[in-house]
Amino acid sequence: IRPAPVQQPLNVRPAPAQANATANGQSAAKRALEIAAAGGHAMLMVWPPGSGKTMLASRLPTIMPEMSADQIRSLLTKNLDSLGIKVGLNNHEGSLITADTYAMKVVMEVCKERGMFFLDSRTNSKSVCKSVASEYGVKLYERNTFLDNTPSQADMIAMFKSGIEVAKKNGSVIMIGHVWSGKNL
Repeated sequence: IRPAPVQQPLNVRPAPAQANATANGQSAAKRALEIAAAGGHAMLMVWPPGSGKTMLASRLPTIMPEMSADQIRSLLTKNLDSLGIKVGLNNHEGSLITADTYAMKVVMEVCKERGMFFLDSRTNSKSVCKSVASEYGVKLYERNTFLDNTPSQADMIAMFKSGIEVAKKNGSVIMIGHVWSGKNL
């Protein structure tokens, strides 16, 4: 199963210099960003707990529940512009916000304005992403299979096989796993 080719030009730049400058121990993440930037490729990164996301996020602040619509829009716009993201957004670390209709309406407005998709990792059973994306006419993708709910190799293989069955039935599948799970395969 191969992903469909992206039909639009992509413009990806690495994270702002201030984020990269002090990202000690993030050589793989920095290298991935450099490769994506050099090749003009889209990059969607979902990092495991403890990998430095919080440290990098402190330089690229995140949407919080108490923020106003103007604050969310300003922050999201600033972050998207600084990273050169042109294709889509993902919420993997934003589970709380995906259940917040107010916040998700602002996110989907920005997605619509920029012609971006939204990928809901479905890490929150109360996600409103589907209904809000529909309301705003934003293309929504949803995770079908989580590969590594447990560190068990047998469980991961079973989940992968389950994902393949979803792809056979539906024509496509979105499977999400973590970098650390590769050592268990």
